[in-house]
Amino acid sequence: MKKSDRLKSIIDIESRQEQAVLQVLVQLRAKAQDMESQLENLKAYKQGYLQKHANEASMSIGTLMEFRAFIAKLDQAIEGQVQAMETHQQELDKAQQAWEYRHHKVSGLQKICEHAVNQENHRQQKAEQAELDERAGRPTRESGM
Repeated sequence: MKKSDRLKSIIDIESRQEQAVLQVLVQLRAKAQDMESQLENLKAYKQGYLQKHANEASMSIGTLMEFRAFIAKLDQAIEGQVQAMETHQQELDKAQQAWEYRHHKVSGLQKICEHAVNQENHRQQKAEQAELDERAGRPTRESGM
């Protein structure tokens, strides 16, 4: 088996692994976008709730306490979402690094394979040329004898 054929087998395996890591990366990016959207929705809901109740100057103490408790829960939800996004971003960064590593590895192997194919072609051309030279040289030797 030629060196280039062995390298192509390795490249196929590595490419499949690269694609698997890429799939994970794409899924993580989609989840990050969803999480960002959820955060924006929470913030918009909180802002809308604040604006809705901003004009209510005469709230009872009970209503005011419920209002503040609800806003505090919204703030906790927003903070929780921010923390979840930060954790997810770390996972996303790791997946990005893993894909970049696999991608560079596959690219490097492809360059090595191309070089091996070029060397094999060069050797084959030299062998064919030597065979042609040998064939061309024999009749002249035989005719000279």
